[in-house]
Amino acid sequence: KYLRLGIPSLRYLASAAARGWRAATPQMFHLRQLKSALEMAIEQHFPVTDEASAIELMGVKPMMVEGHSDNIKITVPQDLALASWFLQQQGEH
Repeated sequence: KYLRLGIPSLRYLASAAARGWRAATPQMFHLRQLKSALEMAIEQHFPVTDEASAIELMGVKPMMVEGHSDNIKITVPQDLALASWFLQQQGEH
């Protein structure tokens, strides 16, 4: 299976609300297929935004799995404060 984690969001398209998704991490793919997809993207000079977009280039549609907005990726020092706040909130419930 090919899984893409996503966070539900509302987007407004043509003045009508439509349910959309924000891609999240982690995403899960078989290593061999992901490697092939990334190699194909390089050969075709196709800009990929994440692992799922590379898999989609192969004609596969990953299954969307709903995630949570408090599942954040720590990439810069400021993210630590946000992560700490989320952990404190979880401890209070």
